[in-house]
Amino acid sequence: IVLDKEKSNQNSVSRPFRCNLGMRRCFLDQGAGDALAAMVIHAKMNFGIELVIDVGLNHVLEDDMVRAVAGSDEYTLEDMADRHLEALEAIRIAKDRAAHAAAAAAARNERSNWSDSDYDFRDYDIRNSDNDQYD
Repeated sequence: IVLDKEKSNQNSVSRPFRCNLGMRRCFLDQGAGDALAAMVIHAKMNFGIELVIDVGLNHVLEDDMVRAVAGSDEYTLEDMADRHLEALEAIRIAKDRAAHAAAAAAARNERSNWSDSDYDFRDYDIRNSDNDQYD
């Protein structure tokens, strides 16, 4: 994601809108910081909203990440947003693979000639054995 100042001004409302969001001590990790960065960029590009997020006192976030979502470091903000979008893409791919694997397993199960009626489970039930220790 790259901030395009012309595009963000083009889509903005007639007067700039700024929203300050406080998220101190929210126990945010680096992935959450990356998602917030993507949200900041998305809001600016698509809605003309300048989001300023205070994520201080989240001990996991690095200082440059805190400055980025607060609006002080545009390059770090873009890097964080890119990481978030890459993670989302990896999740999407994993879901697609899981769906294909489930469909393939269902197809194999349908082609299978085995069914529960083919087995006599009484042969394997230890309670039906001649051994009296389970009675």
